Amino acid sequence: MGMQTFEQLVAPSRVERYEEVLKSIQDAAVRRKVPFTWKKSAGIEQKVNCPATAKVCNIRGSYQNLKGEWVVKRVPFTVTHGDLMESGMKPLAKLEAKYKDNDKTKGVEIVQIQRTGVVSNKDYAKYEKKVLALANNWNPYCNHCNQDGDRRRRDNLTLLAVTAPTKTIKSRKGNVTFKEGDIVQLGSGCMKKYLDIDPETLSKMYELERVKRVGRSAAPQDQSGYGWKTMDIIDFLQRAVMFYGYRAKDYLGRRGLSRQPAGEEAARKLYSAKSEKFVGRYGRTDKGTGVFPARKGMRVMQGRIFRFRDETYMQPYKLKLWGADAMVRAYDDAIAAGVTSDMAVEVPLLDSTGAPELDEKGDPIFTLVPNIDKIPQRVIFKSFDRVLPYSEEVVTLANDIRKWVLKLNPATWTGQSDLIKNWKEILKYGFVGDKTANTAAEMWKEYMIATYDKRREEAILVYQEEQKKLKEEFAKFAIPDGKWFDISKLNGQMVNNFVQTDLEYRKVVNYKGRRQYVNNVCHDRNAGLLWATQANYDKLLEMQKERDEKSKREQEARVIYDKKSSDSGRRYPNSQNLNEETIRKILGWESYTQETIDLLLSTNWRGDEIRYIFMTPDENDLYVANLPTPATPTATPTFLPPIVAVGMAKEPKISQAEAKRKSQNSKKTSTHQGNIGDTINISGYVTFVSRPFRNRKMGSGQTIQLVSDAGNVYVIFWYSSNKPTVGDYIGLEDYDITAHSDYYGMKQTVVNKSGQPYQDLTL
Repeated sequence: MGMQTFEQLVAPSRVERYEEVLKSIQDAAVRRKVPFTWKKSAGIEQKVNCPATAKVCNIRGSYQNLKGEWVVKRVPFTVTHGDLMESGMKPLAKLEAKYKDNDKTKGVEIVQIQRTGVVSNKDYAKYEKKVLALANNWNPYCNHCNQDGDRRRRDNLTLLAVTAPTKTIKSRKGNVTFKEGDIVQLGSGCMKKYLDIDPETLSKMYELERVKRVGRSAAPQDQSGYGWKTMDIIDFLQRAVMFYGYRAKDYLGRRGLSRQPAGEEAARKLYSAKSEKFVGRYGRTDKGTGVFPARKGMRVMQGRIFRFRDETYMQPYKLKLWGADAMVRAYDDAIAAGVTSDMAVEVPLLDSTGAPELDEKGDPIFTLVPNIDKIPQRVIFKSFDRVLPYSEEVVTLANDIRKWVLKLNPATWTGQSDLIKNWKEILKYGFVGDKTANTAAEMWKEYMIATYDKRREEAILVYQEEQKKLKEEFAKFAIPDGKWFDISKLNGQMVNNFVQTDLEYRKVVNYKGRRQYVNNVCHDRNAGLLWATQANYDKLLEMQKERDEKSKREQEARVIYDKKSSDSGRRYPNSQNLNEETIRKILGWESYTQETIDLLLSTNWRGDEIRYIFMTPDENDLYVANLPTPATPTATPTFLPPIVAVGMAKEPKISQAEAKRKSQNSKKTSTHQGNIGDTINISGYVTFVSRPFRNRKMGSGQTIQLVSDAGNVYVIFWYSSNKPTVGDYIGLEDYDITAHSDYYGMKQTVVNKSGQPYQDLTL
């Protein structure tokens, strides 16, 4: 009896399954008294055909080791056995009937051939024509039950190759003798009577199985992959990144980590099972908790990943009615009962690289998956998990987590040393099971906490750079002929005032569907930059120059004031109510700047009367000596009412709402009236009265807006105590035009008159 030895390298996630296969074969070998032993060795790293410089390797289970090489974890099995085929037959192939539309009443559409892998390609070639003939001329009889045929319906037949010179089969209808090279056709129930060992099981010992329904051989991120009992650690980490990473992204929002506080405490609060934002957010217990909900390891490992409406979702493996397992089971039950079902659909089974799996004939292998179109959208949105799409970032992060764990020293993790040891054991064996899934998921959480501050700083820099880029895009759109100017050395208040009042910056611009104020984007106060035209920048420089010169004059004025103070200067009343020009001539102050004069003369609240003069005693003597001769007193004039504007008709008062509408409508009709310096008569409604403001010279005032009958807008800076109210219809006579302005696109004519008289024409 010849002995055979071979070595099989098994993926860690499939070690448990492979051991089950070996144990079943060993039991059959013991019954037949055939030697059979096997040994499992420590896992090894096997290089794969991916360059070290590649950021992503599409081979399932691949990762970068500490040397930077792309490898896969494999567990060596050494199997030694005697002749397992002493019966003189070898499993050759399996025939499986496929029915039209999966309806057995419509007859067989095609018969698929699946080789067992026990017979070599060279030996299989001897039988290939006979196998094809049996498939093309489908006759599902069993040589053991009745080679002449029977009424039993069989969908599967196993073909055995006769390797002995002759072989006699004891059928129920008599003995049948076969010669070497013949094919024996058996039903699944009779097969073990001749081999003692399931040929599919035997095949699995040499070539790992292709599981069709639950995609243990499919790529974990493929739609056909779900329901794993074990999974390679790198595949599990990728899924953990997709599952928990989406929750973190959803929690942090558009600005991400850039808005979060620093420190481990903040990190642990964020990556907890009950992050505040997530409490009750979705209205369900399994997803109503934080970024890292507890005990979701098996949900992550077993779920089915699919795309829906340009988003990636994970369908739970176990969920009443709409779980992946429940939907495929419902499909199977319906087909078994002879009923057409749309709960599942057939899709090509993909390998680890994303290419279709092929059978021995080169045809794609199909597998059943839940039908997305059958699932109600409300179920997807409510009960399924949204996850990150499989991408280069996902692969890279999963690999980084693995390398980080490898470098950890349990002794430095106070209170968590056992956790670190468990992680290292998981990495040692290379796979995750139902008992280790939750522990393995903790790798993602602790890695995110450990790298929190670094990632936060990077996020801040990225956000700042993005904002800078967006600002520049908007600035180019709003002010095409502008560029960034350094205004850090210019007076900040002066720049702010310029930006707030300059018409170029006051406008609102629609950009990429968003309304943006130009001044909010074009003025970067933190960076000390201003997006401006060269003309505006030159204007700012001129303003700064004027400001500096004024500051110099103010300093000189303060020196003069302080010198007068040291010479016993004080405030003397302007007894004869002399004007500024006369005072300058009497006291010899013609050379003083306006800043000095403003410091030495005190006016009333309106600014139109000089009440006090700051002088030294000698200057006061000079003032008294040179007072002009008083004029002959005249009778005190009686108070006259506001002048009547000739030809102005009266109109009824309107409400504030009507006044507001009139003001808004005038934006379309108002034009600049006359020329600056012209005198004009006006009548119209008061549509706006501002809050009081303070003018250094004029005192307290208010801005009044008047809309004329022609729809033109006039503005008066009103300092008189006698003023109209909103809704009044008034007349102004002989008012001077002082300026033309534009306020948010509204053309305004500014007018004024000494004493600011008006005629109330309200009915």
